[in-house]
Amino acid sequence: MTANRIVDQNAITVYHAYWDSYLKGDMETMASFVANDFQVIGSTEGEVFLNKKETMHFYKTTSYQIAGKAELRNRNIQQRTVNGFVFFAELSDLYILVD
Repeated sequence: MTANRIVDQNAITVYHAYWDSYLKGDMETMASFVANDFQVIGSTEGEVFLNKKETMHFYKTTSYQIAGKAELRNRNIQQRTVNGFVFFAELSDLYILVD
């Protein structure tokens, strides 16, 4: 992992724990990091979720497609704090076991 301009070590630790729990299929841990007004705009029209309940329902019902089958590599993470909010931008390679 290459982390650029880390401004808060706790935030990057939580960021990694969020993605680790997702890739392992641990939706309970993942949900613990998500606020009730969390929103997701995914890669298709059907992947737009406007709150935690909708988002976690989607991830729980599709977690079998990712858990133990996906890995992030060559991660380049940038973290910024703006007006008290922490933002992450990440470029990485996603490897998925296709079988």
